[in-house]
Amino acid sequence: MKRGESCLILGKPVGMPAAEATSHHPVTFNVGLAMVCQQLMTNSLMKDPNSMARPARPRNAEATRAAILTAARDCFSHESYDQVGIRDIAQKAGVDAALICRYFGSKEDLFKLLLARPDKPLEIIEQGREGLSARVSEMVASKSGDPEAIEDLLIMLRSASSKTAASLVRDTMVKRFDEPIARLLEGEYPALRARLMGSVIIGLIVSEIIRGPWDGNGPVPDDFLQRIQDLVRLSIKEFQPGGEAADAG
Repeated sequence: MKRGESCLILGKPVGMPAAEATSHHPVTFNVGLAMVCQQLMTNSLMKDPNSMARPARPRNAEATRAAILTAARDCFSHESYDQVGIRDIAQKAGVDAALICRYFGSKEDLFKLLLARPDKPLEIIEQGREGLSARVSEMVASKSGDPEAIEDLLIMLRSASSKTAASLVRDTMVKRFDEPIARLLEGEYPALRARLMGSVIIGLIVSEIIRGPWDGNGPVPDDFLQRIQDLVRLSIKEFQPGGEAADAG
C-alpha cells in the first residue's frame, strides 16, 4: 500500500486480526467509497424515484419556505385538497417532503395558511366602499385584474366539496370576505348583502372556469364591465320597506 493511501477493509473473516486481513484482502478507500456511494444512491432512488429530477435549491430557509408556498398555491388552485399530496407539493417546489412538515406542520396547516393569506389582504376591500363595484368587475372580468385574488378564490372553490377542507373554506370566506365587506355596508342585513355580493363574484368566476374567458368568442361590448358593476352594486344595495333599494357604490 502506498504511503498516505487510506484503506477500507471489506469482507474480513470472523476472528482474523485486522492487520492480517489487510494483507490478504486490501481494498483501497476510493474503490470502497465508490461502492458505498453507489449503494446509497440506489437506495435513495428506490425510495423516491423523482429525487434525481428535482432541481437543486440553495439551502436558505426563507427561499425554501417561499418555494413551498408558491408550489402549494399552484397545486391547490388546480386540484382539490383531497387530490393534492405532500409529495406533489414537494416535487413541484424541488424540496424534500419532510421540509413541508418542518416549516408548516401538516398539509392542513399549510392549506389554512394559504387560505388566510396574512401577507396579502384583498385590495378590493382594503380600499374601502367607494368604487367597490368597479374594482370587483375589474378583478373578475378584466385581463388587468388581480390574478392572485382570482387564484385565492379558485383555491377555495376547488376544495369546497372536500370533507376535510370544506369547513376551512367556509370559515375563510366569512373571515376574509363576508365580514370585511359587511363592515363597509351601512343599514340592515350587512352580512346577508355581503354574502350576496360574494355569490355574484363566485358565479362569474365559475362561469369563466367552465366556459373560458368572457371574450373567448369575440370582443365583448364596451359596456360589459359596466353591466358587471351594476350586478355587484345591486347585490349590496340596502334593503328598504316596500321593495325599494337605496343606491350603493
